[in-house]
Amino acid sequence: MPKFGQKSTDRLNTCDERLQRIMRSVVTQYDISVVWGHRGQVAQNEAFSKGNSKKQWPDSRHNIIPSLAIDIIPYPSGWPDKNSPDFEKQMRAFYYMAGVVKTVARTMRITVVWGGDWDSDNDFIDNHFDDLGHFQVKDN
Repeated sequence: MPKFGQKSTDRLNTCDERLQRIMRSVVTQYDISVVWGHRGQVAQNEAFSKGNSKKQWPDSRHNIIPSLAIDIIPYPSGWPDKNSPDFEKQMRAFYYMAGVVKTVARTMRITVVWGGDWDSDNDFIDNHFDDLGHFQVKDN
């Protein structure tokens, strides 16, 4: 059964307890790594300047302690490589992962927003900023 390594555990521990519960359940079903939990000012502004975030410090849910957002990737495949002949398969792994996360969250009665469907309407075409590894808790 998959489990988190030390880096992922340390990053997960910077997150809201709801995200921690969700991800600890997800990793038993689908192997993932935690890339970000809490993000400080330098890291947040760097993510913004590289186009990896639409928010500058301190406006991201990653900037709150504990973090209300988390970035995860499928393990061991990681981020999709546009130059890879397996790019489509790599992308599918993120959509599959999102389904697992959303299902686990729903069973726990926790509402999460996924960066591949910001408005949570299950229409991925209308999404204008794909952040496929990003999940954030939404207050009900």
